[in-house]
Amino acid sequence: MKKLLRQKIPKLRTQKLRSKKGLSLVELIVGITILVIIFTATLSAMTNGYTTTLFNADVNKKAVEGGSLNEILMQTLQKQEFYNEADFTSRFYGGTSTPAGEAGLAVDAAAKAKYDNIAFVPPSDFPRTGEEYENQYTVISNGTSNVKKGTKTYAIRGITVITSLDSVKGPVINTSFIPYTSQTP
Repeated sequence: MKKLLRQKIPKLRTQKLRSKKGLSLVELIVGITILVIIFTATLSAMTNGYTTTLFNADVNKKAVEGGSLNEILMQTLQKQEFYNEADFTSRFYGGTSTPAGEAGLAVDAAAKAKYDNIAFVPPSDFPRTGEEYENQYTVISNGTSNVKKGTKTYAIRGITVITSLDSVKGPVINTSFIPYTSQTP
């Protein structure tokens, strides 16, 4: 019996070594299809990630630029030292609905120094849409900000500056507040 087993084992080994069976055409097509699906999914994920990164970078850039623009407009308005809302309205608008007074022209010049294509929009119409309003700002004279001290809350009156810069994902809006020099009613 041992002799019989020894004779069959070498024959099995030689049969496997001599086998000429390879991949069939169906197996080859299935393998290539799986590779194409994996490659397509990987490439799609990489492309979407890259696009998202570019879009987010543009939004972040516009947010930083809008913050910088707000800072410039705030500094220009703070130098004017507005006493109250009536003082602001007379010196900023100069009797019109656009920045025509001395202070308004200074703020508009400061905005246009940063962005030559920026437009002032009256507070009642802000924000506007359209190509001519990709970059826009407004100044609200009756803004308030609440400050809490202990258990009391105080309403501080002042000027609110709002800028809107257009990015690939839509407008990026920044808001700033400048208190009036006098808080007496």
